[in-house]
Amino acid sequence: MDLLEPVIADAATFIIQEELGDTELFELGAWTFGDGDVKLLGRGPIIEPDFGTIVIGIHTNLVRPLSGSVAVDPALPEGADIGLQLHPELVQTMIQRMLHEGHIDRSYDLTGQASPSGDNQVSLNFMRSAPESNALQSNFGCGGPAAGCAASPTCRPTWRRPSATSG
Repeated sequence: MDLLEPVIADAATFIIQEELGDTELFELGAWTFGDGDVKLLGRGPIIEPDFGTIVIGIHTNLVRPLSGSVAVDPALPEGADIGLQLHPELVQTMIQRMLHEGHIDRSYDLTGQASPSGDNQVSLNFMRSAPESNALQSNFGCGGPAAGCAASPTCRPTWRRPSATSG
């Protein structure tokens, strides 16, 4: 049977090509976010037949000097039909841009509700891959009277998760 397998595969490929011809699988246009000035555009694809996957890179006009690149992992986790892998610094820069443009709330009142006149200002300090794990580390800053700061825009202490005993 091993001798016939390549012949059968070639014959099946020929029949599919003759019957279907060139077939568009999908169209990948540019994604925009925020005010629409920033674009993300797919590059590729790279077909990984050993893994049954298609890898698409991303180009963007979002200015960010990344400290590295994402290593392509063509294999999907067990049971996954689709996967998405983005550089943490790209996500960080996208979030910071959306905070700046007002698409993500930055000001909150003392109850934690988004409020344009809120005294507490949130900023995203960093996002990065945790060493030797698949976890994403992030660090947010919060400034304002509720954080124990003067209302100075330069006062941005590190966000800390409230303890179980705090109210």
